[in-house]
Amino acid sequence: MSDRTTDVEKLIGTFYEAFSGRPELLDSIVADDWDDIPRVQNRRRAWA
Repeated sequence: MSDRTTDVEKLIGTFYEAFSGRPELLDSIVADDWDDIPRVQNRRRAWA
């Protein structure tokens, strides 16, 4: 499994736990600085 797949699985698992009664886990997902989140090139926003 690639590192990217593993990271996505960890993120989904953390969201699942957070929304299943552990909201403090969202602090590790929601960051003040969103620069570390990669953007998809040449993709339109759904709301634009």
